[in-house]
Order: sequence, then structure tokens, then C-alpha cells
Amino acid sequence: MAEVGFSKVLYRKEGGVAWITLNNPAKYNALELDLRRELKAALMDAAGDSAVRAVVIRGAGGNFSAGADIKPSSNGTRPRQLEWLTRSEPRWFCLRSSETCRSR
Repeated sequence: MAEVGFSKVLYRKEGGVAWITLNNPAKYNALELDLRRELKAALMDAAGDSAVRAVVIRGAGGNFSAGADIKPSSNGTRPRQLEWLTRSEPRWFCLRSSETCRSR
């Protein structure tokens, strides 16, 4: 089992599965800047590992995610929601275990 150290995301790879846990339960795992950066890094690491066959994303504290944290940043600008994720390659989408993963 390989684990990678982040502060807002727990990430480990085990048996061909990359486990990603959003780890900011005090904010209901809202996708704030640090969490988004770490989530992207974990997803990109999983994408580059030929041994990873599935990615499971879950939330700590009994919540998956409240969604994007849209409060203004320290410089007064609002985040560009999830634009960073929609431009990342490769992308996979598995909504249910019965669906086949497909790359876009």
C-alpha cells in the first residue's frame, strides 16, 4: 500500500485502487483552493500509474462535499469553480459499479 501525504486529502493506493478521501470535515469537505490542488495532484498521480484500475473518491466526517467553496479568496477574487478539473487529462467517469469507465 502506497500513501501520499497531503493535508486536505487522504490518498492511498492499494490493490489497483486509488482511494481519495476529501479531508476537511469542519467545512463539510468544501472544495476550497488547497483541497482542489491536492485532489488534482492525487487524480493526476492515479492517472499516471498503470497499476491503478479504479479511483474511489469519498468524504471524511459523514459528508461527501458541500461543493465549491465560493467565498472570496484573500486577494478578493472568487475561484473559477472546478475549471481546473475539467481541463485535466485523462478523465474517467464511473458513476456506478455496473458502468464501464470511459475516457473523454
